[in-house]
Amino acid sequence: MGNRAWIYSRIAGEPDKHLTMQTEHLRQYAADNGLEIAGTSEERFSGRIMDRPGLTEVEQAAQQGRMDILLVQSLSRIGRTRDVNAWINKIVDCGVEVYSIKEGFIFNQRHRAFDGAVMYCRVAAEQQLL
Repeated sequence: MGNRAWIYSRIAGEPDKHLTMQTEHLRQYAADNGLEIAGTSEERFSGRIMDRPGLTEVEQAAQQGRMDILLVQSLSRIGRTRDVNAWINKIVDCGVEVYSIKEGFIFNQRHRAFDGAVMYCRVAAEQQLL
């Protein structure tokens, strides 16, 4: 696996400082782990909507082979619907690992997303079990 990371950050609303802090935390994580930042997508949208410009940008970059790893703060940043696992698998199918810092969970060709895993990570993180 290569070391080109794409950073994806999302908040549902204001203030902008939370989006900035999320992105900066991911940048620091990348630096601490020897990852080259290949791109960044930030957006302010509800996680209940999966048709978002930022996710589309990530998907296109993955399809074009512009990243090896997608870094997110939490799986909930990708979304809060049942469609999250299908979206993660679409990114994985492009040869990209999806890594969630908060949950410490990696999805890749060997460990694909499925309803139980994504739901467990989301619930556990919200209850601070992970």
